[in-house]
Amino acid sequence: MLTKAAETHTAEALHAARERGGSEGLAFLAGVIANAGAMLETEVASAYTETLRRVQLHKSIACQKGCTSCCYIPVAVTVVEAIGAAVAAARDPTLLAQIALLSPAIAAAGDFGRWRQRLPCTLLRDGACAVYTDRPLPCRAYVSLDAGRCERALASGSTAAQFSIPVLDLPRQLAAALRSGIRAACTAQGLQDAHVELTAAVAQLVADPTAGPRWLAGEKVFTPKAPPNPAVLESLN
Repeated sequence: MLTKAAETHTAEALHAARERGGSEGLAFLAGVIANAGAMLETEVASAYTETLRRVQLHKSIACQKGCTSCCYIPVAVTVVEAIGAAVAAARDPTLLAQIALLSPAIAAAGDFGRWRQRLPCTLLRDGACAVYTDRPLPCRAYVSLDAGRCERALASGSTAAQFSIPVLDLPRQLAAALRSGIRAACTAQGLQDAHVELTAAVAQLVADPTAGPRWLAGEKVFTPKAPPNPAVLESLN
């Protein structure tokens, strides 16, 4: 049901965006993530009230404003999510300058080098996400149960430590269902639906104003994000 709801809403937004065209059309896609985020929060809140165990888990959530360790982790998102973040960033000239300044170093470091060098997301500012209300689903669904473990993992630079942080599974499962719906809508309209790396895709959208409209027109614009290579992970620890 969640996947179908996300697919239906995304399809409607994509249709409106393609009819309008250009950068104005892209603004319709920001609403997709806001809607999906609202569905995610509703489902999680509902689940937490169903059993005492989930209520107890909810109380143990460690995430709060100023806790930014997860903002150093590369994030795979749908193209729609990347566009939503870029549209939000475009409202803030200072943030656009920050993205242009920080993106080259992140791209040069690569996924694991970025973690080890402690290079933060280009959307992080003053200890908080600068596009918080438009943040992608993986960011919304990454819920840590131990802030200390997050901080120690980042300080160690170990990729093994990064993947051993205790997190809640339910939000991630719900986010996966929502993203499946978003991707299904893109596929149905003949659009590139690959996962992309958030900072790289946002940097591309900011640097090239034609990238989003070309994607809406059916062009394969973005480089898909490859899954982690276990051998590379092992070599970095």
